[in-house]
Amino acid sequence: MITALCYGVPAVAMWFIRARDRSHGPTTEPGSYARELLDGWLYANRVHLVRTAIIFSGIGSVAGRSVLETLPLLANGFFERGPAGLGFMTAAAGAGAALAAIFKAMSPAQQPDVFQTHVFVVLLLMPILVTGLSFVESFHVATAFVLTLGGCMTLLAISLQALVQMAIEDHFRGRVMGLWTTVSIGSGAFGAFIMGLLVDQMGIALAQATVGLVLACFAGFMILHLKIKN
Repeated sequence: MITALCYGVPAVAMWFIRARDRSHGPTTEPGSYARELLDGWLYANRVHLVRTAIIFSGIGSVAGRSVLETLPLLANGFFERGPAGLGFMTAAAGAGAALAAIFKAMSPAQQPDVFQTHVFVVLLLMPILVTGLSFVESFHVATAFVLTLGGCMTLLAISLQALVQMAIEDHFRGRVMGLWTTVSIGSGAFGAFIMGLLVDQMGIALAQATVGLVLACFAGFMILHLKIKN
C-alpha cells in the first residue's frame, strides 16, 4: 500500500508540471548511437561547467557504489548480522536518500552556472565517509555512515543534474544527458568492481580506506582546480 502511494506522488506532480517551449537549434540528421554519444561528449568537453559536473558525478558514483555494493560483506561478513542487518543498512541508505531529497527541496533554488556550497561539501564528505567506515567497529555507527552516504549520493546527483540541465542547450540535451547517465552508471559499476578486487586482495577495511583516500585527494584536486580557474 505504501509503495503504491509512493508511485502515485510523481504521477500527481506531473499533472501540475508545465513544460517551457523548446528552443530551436540547428537541425541535423540523427546519426548512430556512437556518433550521438561522441557529439554529446565533444559538447560537454567544450562547456567547462558541464565537464566538471560530469567528473564530480563520476567521483560520487565511485565512492557511493563502492560501499553500497559491499553492504552484504559488511552486514554479514564483518558485523555478522545476517540478512536482517543487510536489510537494515540498505533501508538506512534509502532513508538518507529521502532526507537528502527533502533537504534539496527546501534549499534555495539552483542558480545557473553556480556550484552550490553543499556540492563541494558532499563531494569531499563522501570519500571521507568511505575511509572512516574502515575504522568503525560498531554496527549502528556503520549504519549511520551508510545513511549519511546514501544522503550524500542523492544530494550530489540531484544538485549536479539540475546544474547541467540548466547549462546545456536543448539541441544537445538528449546527447549530454545520455553521456551523464553513462558516466554515472558506469562509474558506479567501476567503483564496485575496484572495491571488490581490492577487498579480495587486502580485506574490506584496508580496501575502503584506500578507495576513500584516493577519491578524497582527487575530489580535493578538482575543487581546487575549479576555484583557481574561476
